[in-house]
Amino acid sequence: MPLQLGPELLVNGDFSTGAVWVPGVGWVIAAGIATVTLPATASSLAQPVSIITGRTYLSTFVLSSYVGGSVRVRLQNSGMNAGNQVSFFANGACTALLTASATANEFAFFVPNSLASLSVDSVSLRLVL
Repeated sequence: MPLQLGPELLVNGDFSTGAVWVPGVGWVIAAGIATVTLPATASSLAQPVSIITGRTYLSTFVLSSYVGGSVRVRLQNSGMNAGNQVSFFANGACTALLTASATANEFAFFVPNSLASLSVDSVSLRLVL
């Protein structure tokens, strides 16, 4: 049985502009993709979003131009992890179920170290009903 989902929560998930997204060190939004290339430190690309503590959200996106490192998707509170996070290491369509275990006010792509070199696109975040 497929998941029942609420409406899309993210704005500009196609990265047509950099609007709404808050890029950390090494992140660039251009030509409809968000790319991180060997940031000097751990870094995130975040978007403010209303999150309900204890609820689960479905995130989907496309990972491309993967060279190395990893990217994690997570719910966070002003940059600090606020639930489970799922790591990805290869090109392709990606899906993650994220549960907010604490107060969260952002959805983010997080690279934990300076080895990351990859792009993301077609991002979605929806509440699992």
